[in-house]
Amino acid sequence: MNSNISRSLTGFLAAALLSVAAACGGDTETTIPLSDGGATVDGTTNNEPDTGTVTPDSSVVPGPDSSVVADGGGTLPDGATCGAVSQACCAGNTCMSGANCNAGICTACGGPGQTCCTGRTCNANEVCTGQGQGVCANCGAGGQACCSLNTCSGGGCCVGGGNNGTGTCTAAGSNCANVNNSPVCANGACGMCGGLGQSCCYGQNQLQNGTCSAPSSRCQPGQNNQPGTCVACGGAGQTCCSGQSCGAGLGCGQNNVCQQCGGAGQTCCAGQQCGAGFGCGQNNVCQQCGGAGQTCCNNNACGGGLSCTNNNVCGTCGGAGQACCVNNTCGGPGFICTQNVCATCGTPGNRCCANNTCSQGMCNQQTNFCQ
Repeated sequence: MNSNISRSLTGFLAAALLSVAAACGGDTETTIPLSDGGATVDGTTNNEPDTGTVTPDSSVVPGPDSSVVADGGGTLPDGATCGAVSQACCAGNTCMSGANCNAGICTACGGPGQTCCTGRTCNANEVCTGQGQGVCANCGAGGQACCSLNTCSGGGCCVGGGNNGTGTCTAAGSNCANVNNSPVCANGACGMCGGLGQSCCYGQNQLQNGTCSAPSSRCQPGQNNQPGTCVACGGAGQTCCSGQSCGAGLGCGQNNVCQQCGGAGQTCCAGQQCGAGFGCGQNNVCQQCGGAGQTCCNNNACGGGLSCTNNNVCGTCGGAGQACCVNNTCGGPGFICTQNVCATCGTPGNRCCANNTCSQGMCNQQTNFCQ
């Protein structure tokens, strides 16, 4: 085809798509841009121990994220607003930043005591604790959970948690609990243990589950019943710190090693995030996203009116006989996810809906069908 004609057709199609989006009241912020040239990732690292104010983990790829609804919310096909807390989720099960789509409704996330946002992320100076989706908790101060990279504020010590769990901060000048002889915390070290290059800290009369209390450190186990040593973690090429955390622009990749993240074929960044146009796919690797059959983009978003299925693939989901959408959700009341397929529920002869409820009749809890 003549190159001039090809370019003209391309321009015409692009203009037509923009006109359709405007006519439908769509918010361009909710469109998932599909990449044609890869993501730009900040590959710099900052592995300096933080003995002052805790700073939030900046390992998520920088740049605008178009996989969440803009701050003004969105609009459903019937004209109703969506995306804000307590409103219906927008297309693709998306909500405004700071909210998760839960059973078709946007619920607040990321604050203290709230569920972690998509990818186990929380607000600044908070950390996602527990398993699964997790719960956000304040971090860094004495008695609070340790922040990312084993960090506590004001020269405090991160005690407990080992190399995989979330420890608890001991304030500088206080005794490190559950450490042999309860030494005093100073500049991130519990007496003669826990600091970089020092012996790992252990409980009373044991050489198991050693921990390190300094920022960006982890316990390298010893051999032949000898104490382990606290070594640096979280930097490029270094072992991931507790909770699989790494420094800015890095993600915890294969063999538990921190490496550049977010671009095509690279490991996913913290919270399973990738650069614009990429989503976290199989084996924790960033892949092109948003189209039919492709990996879901950041925050479970898809383009072209598609939704993110339970298999982390963009497609049609949520209707009767269709695959369940992400988080075992279906298309609103009257449907329930069972064996990863959405089924009609709530009426006699059909399955009971969530919480053993029926819109007609009653739920037989032995058969789980309405009668």
